[in-house]
Amino acid sequence: MCVYFTMVTDPEKLMNRFQLQELPFELKPRYNIAPGQLIPAILADGGRRRIGQLHWGLVPSCA
Repeated sequence: MCVYFTMVTDPEKLMNRFQLQELPFELKPRYNIAPGQLIPAILADGGRRRIGQLHWGLVPSCA
């Protein structure tokens, strides 16, 4: 079951915590993230980390 969630963080803290080089999109506080929306995700890219956007939600087995 996918639920709503909240994402509030300081972009600079996020970049320092995950040792990111750049933030390619604006990261704003969001208080009601629903399934189907894009969310930021830390991705392993070779030997380094980067931030990207993924769709939040569940793909049903019948799809």
